Parts: sequence; C-alpha cells; structure tokens
Amino acid sequence: MRDALRDFAREIKRQHGLDFATRIGINSGDVVVVRIGDDLRMDYTAQGHTVGLAQRMESLATGGGIYVSANTATLAQGYLALDDLGVFTLKGVNEPMHVFEDVTRTHLVDARSSILKHQADRRAKRLKCKLPQVECLIQKTAH
Repeated sequence: MRDALRDFAREIKRQHGLDFATRIGINSGDVVVVRIGDDLRMDYTAQGHTVGLAQRMESLATGGGIYVSANTATLAQGYLALDDLGVFTLKGVNEPMHVFEDVTRTHLVDARSSILKHQADRRAKRLKCKLPQVECLIQKTAH
C-alpha cells in the first residue's frame, strides 16, 4: 500500500505540480462494529478506544509515515522494522504510551528471510524442533 501511495504521489506531482502525502496510524485491539444506513444501503463502522487510538497514531505521523501503537508493535515483532519514537501523552489516554514508526521499507536488508526466520522460529517452538534444522529450512525456502 505504501508503494502504491508513493507512486500515486509522484504522479500527482508530475501531472499537477501538487504535493500529496498520507499518514497512517495503526492500533490493535477489540472494536465494536455497528451497522449504519437503511434498508436500501448498509455500511459498517468500527468504534471504540482501539479505533480512537489508531486515529491518534495517524495524527502524530509525519507525511508518508506509518505510526503504530505499543499493542501493534508487540504483535508485529519480527515482521516489521520499527523505530521506538518514545513516550507520548495522547488525548483520551490516561497513561503516556510508546509510539513506533514502521520503517520496514527503509531498512529492507532481507525482509523476506527475516520474516521467514521469525515464522520458522515460532513454528520451531511449537514443534520443539532444533534450531539448526530450522536454519536449514529457512535457507531452502528463501531461495
């Protein structure tokens, strides 16, 4: 998605001379999904603290940036390269919280093998495999 938005921004700049940037905020947690509309047209929307916190992450993000909450950072560990931006006081949140920036695209050394290794490590723990066997599997699937 980030690549598509960057390509779109370049096209807008080329065709119209305008700068275009998006900010993305991500939080993970429980939400309440409600139906809105009438009998002819129905849509759904998510509500709750989780959604509000994602909006706060978006508000903090720089143009083109993706900011994530500590909840999401924990879930994404091993899948994304995240920079800890420190602790922020956010409206509607009682305690200051850590905010992270997704820098995966700027730190792509070998993201695919890193993700494969992380997934294999998780599987190895579940299957109680030995790490050398896992490394062998990673090398075979990465190429």
